[in-house]
Amino acid sequence: MAALSKGRPRSERAKNAILNSTYRLLKENGLSGITMEAVAAHASVGKPTIYRYWKNANELAMAAIMAKTKQHDPDSPGTDPVNALKQQLRSVISTFSKPAGRQIAILMASADNNTELSKAFRNQIILRSRDQGRALLIAAIEDRHIRVNVPQKRVSARIETMLDMIYGPVFYRLLSGHATLDKKFADEIIDTLTGSTAEE
Repeated sequence: MAALSKGRPRSERAKNAILNSTYRLLKENGLSGITMEAVAAHASVGKPTIYRYWKNANELAMAAIMAKTKQHDPDSPGTDPVNALKQQLRSVISTFSKPAGRQIAILMASADNNTELSKAFRNQIILRSRDQGRALLIAAIEDRHIRVNVPQKRVSARIETMLDMIYGPVFYRLLSGHATLDKKFADEIIDTLTGSTAEE
C-alpha cells in the first residue's frame, strides 16, 4: 500500500497517495480495476477522502493520468512560451503513449459522449490540456513568436482553432495508429504552427 510521506499537509499527502495509487492500479489492471474501494485500500485512505476530490472512479482515473502530465508556467521569468508549449505537448504525448493512456483513448473512441467516462475525459484531460496550452499560446502571441493576422474581435476564435490544431493530431494519431507518437511529432506540430524550421 502507498504510504503517506512526511513533511506535507495531511490533505495534500492523501491526495497525492490517491493519485499515485490510482495510476499504479491503472497500469496493473486497466480502467476496469479502478474502483473507489480498490484505490482506498491501496492508498490507505477512507473512501470519503477520495469523494472529497472526485465524484466517481472515471473522473479519478482521468485525474491520475493528468497528474503525470507536467504543467508549464508561461509567466516564469525567462520562459520561452513556444518551447514551453512544445514541452507541454511532449508531456501529453508521453502520457498517452503509455499503456494506461492508450487504453483510456481506445475506450473513449467507442464511448457515448454523455457517459460519465466521456465527461470525465473532457473535464480532466481535454479541457485541462487546452487551458494549459491556451495560456502558453497567448504568451507566445503577446511575445510575437506567433502572429495572429485577424481583427481583434476574432482573436479568441482563432486561438481556439489553433488549440484544436495542436491537440487534435495527437488524439487522431493515437486512435488511428497510422504513425508514431513521440516528441518529434510534438515539435513538428508547434513548428508548423509557428512557421519555424524544425531542427534535425
